[in-house]
Amino acid sequence: DLNIDNIEKARKKPVIDPYVNACRVLGIVPVSFFANSVKSGESQITLKHHGLGPRGAQAIAAVLETNTTITHLDLSDNWIEQGGATLGRSLQINRVLVHLDLSNNKLSLQSGAEIAEMLAFNGSLKTLNLKGNAFGDKEATLLAEGLKQNSSLESLDLSYNHIGDLGANALGAGLIANDSLRELSLAWNEIRVRGATGFLNYLKDNSHLASLNLQDNGIGETGQAVSMFLGKSNSITVLNIRFFT
Repeated sequence: DLNIDNIEKARKKPVIDPYVNACRVLGIVPVSFFANSVKSGESQITLKHHGLGPRGAQAIAAVLETNTTITHLDLSDNWIEQGGATLGRSLQINRVLVHLDLSNNKLSLQSGAEIAEMLAFNGSLKTLNLKGNAFGDKEATLLAEGLKQNSSLESLDLSYNHIGDLGANALGAGLIANDSLRELSLAWNEIRVRGATGFLNYLKDNSHLASLNLQDNGIGETGQAVSMFLGKSNSITVLNIRFFT
């Protein structure tokens, strides 16, 4: 038999706000703008320059695990650091977020590893901005492994990092097995002629990438590798290899 008193108690029991609750557990003050946006069911939330820090990112990650309304989220310039790892893990579960901007957040190697792992499981994210996070060859290699198993991401921004020749080669190898990425920016990294040659050699077997930005990597505006690549690529429509001195 149904217990009427228990039903009434359940109705009167306050609904726990996952964001406010996470902030309480983490000992931080909730960002009212984000809390209100989530409550009102906003699909696009811009939260740049809020000084969230690692714990603020962890609180937002708690929301993303169960949220079904946020499709676009901008968390750029928030000093998230290792908090990016928690965000990465939450997006292994999330199935609605389409656009995520984590640029200029000083993300750690652990964050890079978890975001790379997320790419292997997430099937909804289409745009990912990781610009300006001091990512190097290790992070690039991890991301390359995630890209091998990803089938949804269409745009990836890795500009203004510290990716060198090893990372470029790893990314090229990763893109051989990827058929979803359409736009990739590696501008303002540390890729030189050897890395660019290896990267482009791998990329000639990718028939889906349409836009590639290698600006300011010290590879020059001409070269045999670039000429050979353009001669064999059937998909690239935009290629930026400008170098400003």
